[in-house]
Amino acid sequence: RLWDNLERIWSLCAESPADIVVTFEILEMYQEYITRRADQARQRAERLGSDPEAAYKLSYENITGEAHDRLKRKFDEKVESTFVLMQSAAVEGSGGASGGEQKDSQVTITLNAATQMLTLMSSFRHEIVPCVPESYAPMTLFLDALDNYLVPEILQLVDTSTSEGISSLDVGDVIQLIDWLEYYIGQMDIIDQNDRESIEKFTTIAEELLNEYLDRIKHQVMEWFTNIKNQTTEIVVNNDGTLFTAKPEDMFNVLHMQMAVATGRSWLCDYVVILYVLCMEVFLYFLTLFLCLSNSIYIYLIYPSIPTYLYCRKTPQGAFEGRGERVSVRPAGRAAVIV
Repeated sequence: RLWDNLERIWSLCAESPADIVVTFEILEMYQEYITRRADQARQRAERLGSDPEAAYKLSYENITGEAHDRLKRKFDEKVESTFVLMQSAAVEGSGGASGGEQKDSQVTITLNAATQMLTLMSSFRHEIVPCVPESYAPMTLFLDALDNYLVPEILQLVDTSTSEGISSLDVGDVIQLIDWLEYYIGQMDIIDQNDRESIEKFTTIAEELLNEYLDRIKHQVMEWFTNIKNQTTEIVVNNDGTLFTAKPEDMFNVLHMQMAVATGRSWLCDYVVILYVLCMEVFLYFLTLFLCLSNSIYIYLIYPSIPTYLYCRKTPQGAFEGRGERVSVRPAGRAAVIV
């Protein structure tokens, strides 16, 4: 009956937690009885001139050790079965998407299941841990089971043993992975478990993914700017005679979108300046390409809200030099062309 209660620990803690508490109390008392009986057998063997240690081992039974092993096995089974169930449900949900909907990636499916496992961890902490004596270290047992299953699953998503590795992931998958890794690390910090080996592994992976993300964003912005540049230019004459096109606005919308993504995620806050510099490197590169069309030009930048006139001219050596002036109106007598 006692072992059966341990087998049903998840349901019992929800339905009748007192039964689990009593189960461990009985196990502890029975262990004390077994230990006293083994000590008496040792003392009796000493008096009779027999082997005391053999007598002790013959009478001793490690009840708490057996309970510990059963708990560990039960937690391992629970983690695996729950993860497989959650992953299967996510796959079925993705497979049921209509023709116009995009199916979830393997990263999304795995991380959704992994998030459910962290939810299970929270439930375990509040419902089961209070019912189990501290000597069994129930939280450590569960986290070991969780990491033994989750870590290989996450490492498989960012497998660096292949030629492609992280570079094979979509940008969206990279962002999802970093979000989840930061969430996992934060959850471990909440329960004061930030010295676990999984934290070190996940921190390293997060750093690799972040570097990949920054590099990927730079190339993505370069691609988007190239598409904008190659579009047919429609020049419009403003009421004050200023010539302008929509291309600069499109380019700044790209920059704004990337910065909005960065400021909306805690793990990117420390890298906003780096991301801004990367984006501006691309912007200045395309600005140079536009300037090749003219020896000198005023470029009117209307982002964010304060107009900026950027004057650039080509030097005799073929290089470009310039300066920016924040003003509210276009300087008198100066042509301003937005290209």
